[in-house]
Amino acid sequence: MKMSWQYYYTVMKRAHIDQLKREVWTAEHIKIKRRMQGLSQRELAEAVGASTRTIRRIEAGMTTPHEELLKIIAQILPIHFPQNRTNEETRWYK
Repeated sequence: MKMSWQYYYTVMKRAHIDQLKREVWTAEHIKIKRRMQGLSQRELAEAVGASTRTIRRIEAGMTTPHEELLKIIAQILPIHFPQNRTNEETRWYK
């Protein structure tokens, strides 16, 4: 059975969407969760022990926070934090 390009595209698109659903840590995701909690960037920065500039850069996708900072952010913003992540699963998107 020969696979049509439309079918192949659909299968690959679904696989890509499934992968994106597993991508928990995105800059936009953190920004949205912070806003849902009613926190300003300054308030989040004070709560996690970081500078406002650091939070701004994380949310803009300009920097990737270190593991410990991610854990603290996950506790404050109640975000699911996968414990056994690989580097491939820790990609950042703007």
